[in-house]
Amino acid sequence: MEEVTAPRARPFYRIGVAAAKSRFWPVEDEPSVAIMTDLYRRLTAEPVATALASVQEEHHRAGHPASTWVGLVFYDND
Repeated sequence: MEEVTAPRARPFYRIGVAAAKSRFWPVEDEPSVAIMTDLYRRLTAEPVATALASVQEEHHRAGHPASTWVGLVFYDND
């Protein structure tokens, strides 16, 4: 677990959570709902890290402001 990425997720790991997603900064409700809806739709068929990367790429290509999708991260305790 790298110190660079783990501090936000460490408390969750301590209580047994295998993975966590987080944001580096607040995002308005509307773009947050859009990206999370797209993410959870992809999770039915893809691993979390793959789904997140795909959704971020889609939102980038669609011209959504980077501030709405860049800060979303996935931490895996494996």
